[in-house]
Amino acid sequence: MVVKVDTAGRFLYASPSYCKVFGKREDELLGKTFMPLVHEEDLPATEAAIRSLFTPPHTAQMEQRALTADGWRWLVWRDSVVFGPDGQVSEIIGVGTDITDRKKAEEALRESEEAFRKLFEDSSNPILLMRGNHFIKCNQATLNLLGITDKQRFLESVPEDISPERQPDGRLSTEAAAEYISKAYRDGFSRFEWMCVRHDGASLLL
Repeated sequence: MVVKVDTAGRFLYASPSYCKVFGKREDELLGKTFMPLVHEEDLPATEAAIRSLFTPPHTAQMEQRALTADGWRWLVWRDSVVFGPDGQVSEIIGVGTDITDRKKAEEALRESEEAFRKLFEDSSNPILLMRGNHFIKCNQATLNLLGITDKQRFLESVPEDISPERQPDGRLSTEAAAEYISKAYRDGFSRFEWMCVRHDGASLLL
């Protein structure tokens, strides 16, 4: 979609694709402002973006909801200016793209992440996330099991910090556990028993 407006935001040109999206004829738009089509919550950001066009670099990008022929849709606009003979901004050209599907996907991802976060935090089972040989996230159940009160200090540790130097016969050594962790990274799943040490020094088999 391409539109051209004057410095007061009145339509000077609206492409056929813009007219189709908004269900308007060009002659219905010419001389009128586009602001009534913008969602009221996005008006301040839209107005700020328009004001920024009057100062270098005279370009702006904004995302806004607009009332189209198909209801409220998310659009992203990339605006630039045309200078008049006096060197002042005389016209604004906007190129718009419908990003509603992307916005819906982002919202679905946020909801999925929030559901995972709640499941992660509320689980009664200890859950640890690792990157390489480092802990990056754990839930409260993990801290409770290991008797740890300083979460940040624990996340700055490595698996060796909670493993005894000597493993009981038949149990995995730290090196063997590391191999199983590597296997999980490679294959997506690995199951093993691992002897750890609680904060109070007691041994714990996981």
